[in-house]
Parts: sequence; C-alpha cells; structure tokens
Amino acid sequence: MTSGATSRSLAGAAWLSAGALPRLLGVLDGNGEEARVVGGAVRNALLGIAIHEIDVATTAVPDEVVKRVTAAGFKQGTVATAGDQTRKATIVAYMPGHSTAAAAVAKELKLGSASVQPVDASTQAIACQTTPCTATVVVTVGADLSSQ
Repeated sequence: MTSGATSRSLAGAAWLSAGALPRLLGVLDGNGEEARVVGGAVRNALLGIAIHEIDVATTAVPDEVVKRVTAAGFKQGTVATAGDQTRKATIVAYMPGHSTAAAAVAKELKLGSASVQPVDASTQAIACQTTPCTATVVVTVGADLSSQ
C-alpha cells in the first residue's frame, strides 16, 4: 500500500504562468489576503492529466473580491476561457456558515440561486490547508461563463 505521496511538483508548470491566471492571482493575493489555485487543476497537474478548469480560493470577502477584480478590469469569464470546458454550469460553493457570502458572489456574477451550493469535501480539503480554514467561497467557473 502506498502513502499517496508524490514527488511531482507544480514548480514551473506552464499553466500557472499563462493567460490571465497569474494576473488574477496577483490581484487577489496581497494586502492581507491570500489566493490559491485549488481543486481538480492541482490534482490533474500532479497526476499528468489534462486540466479542464481552474478553481481559485481566496480569503477575501466577496465585496473585496468584486472590488479588486473589477478594478483590475476583469469581466465575467475572463479566467475560464479554455475551449475544452467540461463543467456546464458555474458553481459558487460556500464553506459552512458562508451561504450569504456565496449568494452575494453569485448575484454579482449574474447567476441564479441554483449555482450556490455547499462546498464538496474534496474541494474543502484542498481549499482549507491551514487551520483554521480561512476560505469562505470557492467559485468553479463553467462553460456558462467561459465565453462571456
């Protein structure tokens, strides 16, 4: 039985330095807030599998995220422009106790209430690598926003 550990690293991964992602991370990561790439993109990169979406978790509250992203000139779907987008609908997932914050993010993205859901266990495990967990909302962009 193996421990699940890997010797692979994301250092130098081209997808981390390409397109709008580095600029988005720079906008969200700073002035007391943190932003990290989480979820399937990290897993797939470590396993050598194609990446279909990139999730970003941040410690910033929704109003701060909107303020920073808007000030930087981002519009809906700027980050999720992959032509092979597999997730059809954007999900705004929330950590326990943060459903109101997730609803505010969904409203800003012009998404319906069906997009707001409790965070799944695997995303929570990746987004919450510090104790206590400081992430509140995780947005997984689907094809519905990828071309807007």
